[in-house]
Amino acid sequence: MTPRSSQNPVPLVLPLVGSLVCTSVVVSIFVVPPARPSLSWQQLFIFTFLYVVVAACVHSLAVWGVCRAFREHIQQSTWGLTVDIWISVAWLPLIAILDRERSIWVCAILPFTVGSAARFLKRSIDWQDSEEHEPSGGAGSRGLFYTEDAPPLWRTLLPNAITVFAVQAGVAALLGGRTWIAGSLFAISSAVLTWRSPGKRRTTHLDQNRQRVLRSSALHSLLVLLLVGIALMPFLKRGHRTMGIEALLGIQQAPSSRSTIAEDKRSSGTAYSGVILMLPPKPHQEIVPPVRPDGLHLAGALAKPIVIPFDGAYWYFKRPDTRPKPDARVQRGDPLKANIRSTDRIPLVMEAHQVLPSFNMTDCCTALRVELVNADNRPGAITIEIWLRDTSMKSALALSLGSVVIPSSKALSISLKRSPINEVLTFRFPPGAHGSKFDEITLMIRPAWERALAGSQVAIQNFVLVP
Repeated sequence: MTPRSSQNPVPLVLPLVGSLVCTSVVVSIFVVPPARPSLSWQQLFIFTFLYVVVAACVHSLAVWGVCRAFREHIQQSTWGLTVDIWISVAWLPLIAILDRERSIWVCAILPFTVGSAARFLKRSIDWQDSEEHEPSGGAGSRGLFYTEDAPPLWRTLLPNAITVFAVQAGVAALLGGRTWIAGSLFAISSAVLTWRSPGKRRTTHLDQNRQRVLRSSALHSLLVLLLVGIALMPFLKRGHRTMGIEALLGIQQAPSSRSTIAEDKRSSGTAYSGVILMLPPKPHQEIVPPVRPDGLHLAGALAKPIVIPFDGAYWYFKRPDTRPKPDARVQRGDPLKANIRSTDRIPLVMEAHQVLPSFNMTDCCTALRVELVNADNRPGAITIEIWLRDTSMKSALALSLGSVVIPSSKALSISLKRSPINEVLTFRFPPGAHGSKFDEITLMIRPAWERALAGSQVAIQNFVLVP
């Protein structure tokens, strides 16, 4: 008699990995939370349902494509694999939203995804082993004195050591503010524990197996819908928001002033076309440009840098505008505390403008230093570009000194409790600037694209003209 062919469990990794990769890529691009706060309750339900449905569609297409490409090796039905693997993939939209919000709950959801994937593979292997080792004669065919060999000691101790080390290292990474590293370590421990847990034996009735998988998949889908809706609650409009939900989710956000000044006070939620943030005026001494040392003048060698305190204005607006419109809101405030955000998906433009009391010649200096404070604890590089303008000219000629990235903004992971950092950026005057004059300094504050919907928490302190 020809032996019964069996399904090799190794090819089942292909649709699992294919779905996780494809769905992760699409979800990371598509799941972009709206501006905060801009959602109504109806829009929140629509966004929640849409995110999960998109993930489900991409997952189904990925599993179908892999099964189609490897149909000679995968004997299970495409529908059954799609439902079974969905339990692992369903968490991806929630992970994408929590990652965009920089929530610490990412490290708790990652173990669910990896643990569900490990459970799927283990169950497939256990069921296959039960089919191969239990022929029609049942367990009695093994013999009266059948015993199993004891596993080696290292196979028992090694998984326990890996689990303990991963959990302890994950806790240390979480305390250090490295959420993704902590989540990955917790996911490793979850996979090891799931793989070592005793598996369930497959029932003899195929319908019972399918019903159990369908119930589990449906419960996971409902749970993911609920959690995605909760994760989107911080984006509800003012008056619709649940108090304390951001603290519950552990969402990292910029310290806000008494009101979100990017939003109108009216209940309709109409946004301003722009915001001008004014600083209190500071006393200015007479600016005497330093003499550039050229080896011929003793005074040039002894010249000191000139410090110009910044007491200008911060502009917030959106393209294609080149400056805030006349109806822009003007108020005094501190950019380190103001919470100014775009109310749609158009990035926010932030500029700092300093008007000088007199004209200065570029020949007087070799460089311009900018002293600033970076209190922004959101990941993403912040670039500062400087333009020197001559406002007496009708064309408002401008000279660019180039751009420099704030060093403290280059960190891949920033602690939630990081204190504001004082930075000094140096901009060299280009050789072609000879004979130019300026009476206004403009700073373009340009954050990375993934965080361009909110104003950067950067405050300019002083300008220093270096002879």
